[in-house]
Amino acid sequence: MYSSRLCEPAGPTDHRSSVSVDSGRRSVRGAGTAIVFAHGMGLDHEIWRSQLDALSKTHQAIAYDLRGRTPRGRTSYNLYDLSSDFTALLDELSIDRCVLVGLSMGGYMAVRVALTAPQRLHGVVLIGSSAVPFPKAQAEESRAEYEQLRCLPHIGLAHGRAASESHFSHVTQRLRPELVSFWADRIATRSGEETFHELMSIVYQNDIRAQFAQMHLPCLLIHGDQDHAVPLDHALETHQLARDSRLMVLPYASHAPNLENPLAVNEAIASFCDEILHA
Repeated sequence: MYSSRLCEPAGPTDHRSSVSVDSGRRSVRGAGTAIVFAHGMGLDHEIWRSQLDALSKTHQAIAYDLRGRTPRGRTSYNLYDLSSDFTALLDELSIDRCVLVGLSMGGYMAVRVALTAPQRLHGVVLIGSSAVPFPKAQAEESRAEYEQLRCLPHIGLAHGRAASESHFSHVTQRLRPELVSFWADRIATRSGEETFHELMSIVYQNDIRAQFAQMHLPCLLIHGDQDHAVPLDHALETHQLARDSRLMVLPYASHAPNLENPLAVNEAIASFCDEILHA
């Protein structure tokens, strides 16, 4: 278990803004060393509200919408395209290096940024994500399922609700049903075409485990012990592969630990930043 503590305050007084980029949205808050947050499939930058509230007190905290939330999400792309979008965002914001935090799809992208542009990162945080690819059979099964949704103008609340419930623990579903609805509402508004291309970028990812094992960047993995979307075994393997890794497993959490236990996640990220930036 990774022991966390809060970072010391750094930088001037917090400022807040919400601006448009590439027809998507991003939120930029605070000042100091940048922490950039990348969301998972079907979601948007709003899932990082708790993290921005906490971490913008000591850092510049940035959450942005990935390609799937822009017009370019209607055509095929891969995780390396998302990585290029990320470095372009840093260039636009005049940020040389940052800590990159990725949930699920955002984490798979973060691993590839770490391999292709390590000079832009201080470290990476993978939440409900890993460096382990999906089995081919699972990829094919997912493709067949989402092919049937491609013609839909919107995925719809029924599918959004089913997908959302699968990403939260039974405890969260019972005690915090509003979180399930929050996640479901975001999935429901997506078109079938956008959702299909987003899925394809994840399930057909290449196997980068050999390269990842040579990576020198610090890495923090945060994983729910009830995550069924990305098995805990994948996080354990990633932790063992990495040269400089920390792993925190959260009980009673599934695929959305940043929402299910934001305090623990925020403190872990803050402690990780304190460790790698002020060593």
